[in-house]
Amino acid sequence: MVDQGLKADFVGPYNGTQPPDEALPPLPPKFAGETDALGTPRVTGGYAPSAESFDSAHFAVWGRQVHGDKDVIFAYVWKY
Repeated sequence: MVDQGLKADFVGPYNGTQPPDEALPPLPPKFAGETDALGTPRVTGGYAPSAESFDSAHFAVWGRQVHGDKDVIFAYVWKY
């Protein structure tokens, strides 16, 4: 986009990427209806050097579907 003279302004509470998971042995499968706790998103990872000057504020979380956030996106855009 920059090479085309366009600017983007991403908004949100996060500024990093999701770092790789810690290497762990395999876990047993989950029981029916069992889910992972969402908790706080891990967004402490960095960006490629070519993206360092890019506006990196965002509201994206790895593995989270937009359907789950569709009702709060407007509030985050307004806030940030």
